[in-house]
Amino acid sequence: MERWEGRLAPTPPFSLALTAGYQTYFQGQVGADRFQNGVYSRLLVRNGRPVLLQVAGSSSPEDPNHPLLRIQVVAPTLAQEDIAWAVERASWILHTDADLRPLYTRLQEDHTLRPLLPALYGLHPPRMPSVFEGLVFAICGQQVSSVVARRIRTALVERFGEPMDWDGQVWRAFPSPERLWETGVKGLREVGLSQRKAEYILDIARQAVEGSLPLEALAYSPSPEVEARLTPLRGIGRWTVEWVLLRGLGRPEVFPAGDLALQRLLARLYNHGSPLSAEEARMLAERWGPWKGYVAVLLFAGARLGLFPSLR
Repeated sequence: MERWEGRLAPTPPFSLALTAGYQTYFQGQVGADRFQNGVYSRLLVRNGRPVLLQVAGSSSPEDPNHPLLRIQVVAPTLAQEDIAWAVERASWILHTDADLRPLYTRLQEDHTLRPLLPALYGLHPPRMPSVFEGLVFAICGQQVSSVVARRIRTALVERFGEPMDWDGQVWRAFPSPERLWETGVKGLREVGLSQRKAEYILDIARQAVEGSLPLEALAYSPSPEVEARLTPLRGIGRWTVEWVLLRGLGRPEVFPAGDLALQRLLARLYNHGSPLSAEEARMLAERWGPWKGYVAVLLFAGARLGLFPSLR
């Protein structure tokens, strides 16, 4: 194995503990993402070869206002273009260039969320390495609890992800469209997916393999264009598209109002516990303007970290 080490300077404020923690749902590992002992690890595949990213803070305790990350890249062979690609991927996943200051300025007017900002300070909404992974992860989460969704996503990687042995551990990448297409419905059902969800994923994988669905070209496309391209796909509705846009691509203006857990959070925090419809939640979120998607991330993070005592 060959190794390279370098530094990465995120846009402050930045907290690796919160950002990588959110990427793993504060569970240590979900899917191919790990955040253990202060180190974020992710195995990717480039041109058919495994590439392991490991990112850690450069100081303890971390200083969100002066962030500097240590990054290690490990692969069987490493060329300069591999290193540049790996650093770019690490920056993309951890969303190191996100500027949170306009969001924090906006939230100074929000008496419910403002007291929570110190505990969530420096959380950059992380992203998925690929549009394909974001789409598959979203399908896994359709109409099931977050616990079940995490279990399925992790099983998908453990069962079908390409492995790499390093440092006494086996790391696995998220399975490629080719690998999932080869797996078939039966294989996907064995990791907990329903018949229909397995069919949805296989249909998307097939189109990606055939080249009729250039998903990765959508990573930097305007959100309406992404929505227009994904919505016609079988099994893909508004909630799934918005999940991909926010969780997969980190779009700050996208608010997944159809998410039931998010509706419940908003109802308890802003509507005295009275239920909110998706459209009512969407209207409420307009108070946060172009940062409403990032507010959704803060709400989910706060709930997972137990920052809303009244919701326990």
